[in-house]
Amino acid sequence: MHVIDADAYRPAPGRLVAFRPTDTMLSAAARAEPCGEQLSANEGMHLAAARNRPRAHSWLACAVDLPRPVDPCDLAEGLTRWARRHPTLRTGLRTGPGDGVQRFSVAAQALGFTPVEAGRASDPRSTATWLTGLLDQACRPLAWPSYAFAAVLRGTNTTVVCGLDHCHADAHSLAIAAEELTEILGAPARGRTPRLPSVDDRPDVRPPRHPGADDFDRAGALRTWERFLTAGDGALPAFPLPLGTAPGLAVASRSDHHHLLDAPGTAALEHRCRQAEGTLFTGLLAATALTTRQLGAPSPLRLLVPLHTRYQPHLARTIGWFTTVAPLTLALGDRATLTAALPTARTAFRHARTTAGLPLESVTAAFAGRLLPTGGDVFMLSYLDYRTLTTTGEPPHARNPHHISRATATDTLQLWFSRTRHGLFLRTRRPATALAGRTVTRFVHGLRQHLAEDDTAPCTPSTAVHPDERPRLRSIHPHTR
Repeated sequence: MHVIDADAYRPAPGRLVAFRPTDTMLSAAARAEPCGEQLSANEGMHLAAARNRPRAHSWLACAVDLPRPVDPCDLAEGLTRWARRHPTLRTGLRTGPGDGVQRFSVAAQALGFTPVEAGRASDPRSTATWLTGLLDQACRPLAWPSYAFAAVLRGTNTTVVCGLDHCHADAHSLAIAAEELTEILGAPARGRTPRLPSVDDRPDVRPPRHPGADDFDRAGALRTWERFLTAGDGALPAFPLPLGTAPGLAVASRSDHHHLLDAPGTAALEHRCRQAEGTLFTGLLAATALTTRQLGAPSPLRLLVPLHTRYQPHLARTIGWFTTVAPLTLALGDRATLTAALPTARTAFRHARTTAGLPLESVTAAFAGRLLPTGGDVFMLSYLDYRTLTTTGEPPHARNPHHISRATATDTLQLWFSRTRHGLFLRTRRPATALAGRTVTRFVHGLRQHLAEDDTAPCTPSTAVHPDERPRLRSIHPHTR
């Protein structure tokens, strides 16, 4: 899976086809009664951001390649079949009485799409511009449908793109979508019906409670959040090194993509982490804390970590926004190597996970007077191992899968680590400033050292940041992608 922002996606040009919802699908939504189900915390914060910053609404997309040209009508049939498979794609949001929002649902059989020719693109940039414009228009929380399909047809292959408003999807969902669309759209050419595992197709399927919720220590989770906020003077964290922006003042963003380790190097790193009773993810946490400290960041490191909420097996293949965030504080003391820092990172992550059963609604309600939204973003670090998400056996290289995020404004740095059969990758999203570029370059350089070191000696410190340049922390609503 290639994890990139939309402004870096450059598909080969070809014949452009959009897929319009049928009149039946549109009229079904117009007649649908509100179902009365409240918004989740993720949905509420996403909708508020889209209303307050219209240009900052976020969508996610996946793109897959089929190794042959496909008739647009056959694509429409396959895309309709896939949409009917997932309950979130049968639901929508619309403005209700006053300034409220209502959720509604339509029957699966009401969904349908027809191909619409949109001309021909002459180069990759114009192809990407057309796709981005299509998804910008369709993938909005109050649109119906708030997702869209498109295709680029060529003489030898076809690229299929599925874009979804963030309310419908998280990163895990895109991996599911890429695999299932490849299977549904590719199976006819292989002379068989698609082979897909079952999903929970109830229209009201929502993120579940944490397993063992009956024994969940709600008071303890609230105390953890309170200590986390108190440590930041009531604020959620920003990246603790200078990026050339004022806290809360979002500016144009830039994404950078780094191949940190090849497959053997990643396996060796994981082995080192396991020997220290850690995991690859806690190793990444430790390396991040070591690197920011070397560059002059204060200790401890504070950040948010996205966690999935697909606790039950029947939700493993369900499309939706099944994530929460956990507050993590990492104090390394005098530890100077990855191996030495791993036990601390492991303990810190285990403690952070104890808050996973506390819905974000409860966090924002409990500390409403302490969170002062500024319209900015939040420092977070996520990790996804795409190797674990393939079930149909389709070789990942055969479909050229892409995870594409809409390029939005930001005021801080966010880190997305991913592992594929090619190794370990990092996507960074930062303000598009010269200072942020220099800071991220130094950060990635130090990170590479720690991930590749043999622990016989500490890494050579990079140039530290002067204390006066360190950014201030500020309050914002958490946001996960």
